[in-house]
Amino acid sequence: MLKLYFSLELKIICRIFKAMGIVPSLMVLAVFAALLFYMSGIPAHFILVVYMVLALSIQQARKDKTLLQNLFGMKYRFLLMAEDLLLGTPFYFVLFLQKSYLQMLLIVVMAISFPFIPSCNTDFRLPTHPFMKKGSMEYKRSMRLYGFFYLLLIAASFIGFCYGNIRITKVAMWLDGIILGFLLLMPVTPTYLYHYASSGHLIRSKILLTFYNNLILILPFLLLYMCYQPSWQDLGSCFVAYFSTSLLLLQVNFLRFLFSSDNILEGFIYFALIGVCLLTIAFPLLLLLSLTITLYLGCKDYSILKAII
Repeated sequence: MLKLYFSLELKIICRIFKAMGIVPSLMVLAVFAALLFYMSGIPAHFILVVYMVLALSIQQARKDKTLLQNLFGMKYRFLLMAEDLLLGTPFYFVLFLQKSYLQMLLIVVMAISFPFIPSCNTDFRLPTHPFMKKGSMEYKRSMRLYGFFYLLLIAASFIGFCYGNIRITKVAMWLDGIILGFLLLMPVTPTYLYHYASSGHLIRSKILLTFYNNLILILPFLLLYMCYQPSWQDLGSCFVAYFSTSLLLLQVNFLRFLFSSDNILEGFIYFALIGVCLLTIAFPLLLLLSLTITLYLGCKDYSILKAII
């Protein structure tokens, strides 16, 4: 069962790399390597939180659980366990380098237990962020799923402030944009596009909503950061973090229109964009690269959407 399932998954991944070409594939792998190197400096407990949020989000977003259960019976949970264990591979590697063996064990425990958590299919409407700008349908939906973890990040930042650890606030601020970007990767229905007068209006609306909503979400972390009495250099790094995560969210919005029918390729590109975002935070001059990527995706969107709207 596992051999058949993962052989199919491997074929899909190979086809994706083949479709991308050699140079883009090598670039994606290089970004993944840089991302692993960057993660090695993050505290182990934050790496654990990232894995937990990522694995749970993927589990809850899956639409094929019923199909897998019909095909394999209750053994389908072993497939989900194996996927979660594979997902943890880069996390095991980083934690092993940090000699954080307890966190490695906790990831294995979570990977085994997550498939037994039922999907949250309920008519209860979770609350969303009250200050989201009107028209932010994707952001409001994402905050219903992410709101609890968002509050956890704010709580962790406050605890870090109490203990004088400014790094916790920095990492929480980065994680906020990265996790939200992942939740924004949702299919675009054709009828959604007809809410906009033109392709230019749609793109301008996405830019405005992205920068406004990201500022609202990142504001608690910035206020805590200000309480540390940071230097001008520290304030500049906050601006870079805000701008780079805003560009990441905008890139996600553009990706949704370019790869609405190919979620796997879309996911691969998104992880590469995360690497660019984190490298931009570390090396602010790379903001030009991130801005160039955003402009390229925006132009591609404009040419595609112009023929539809």
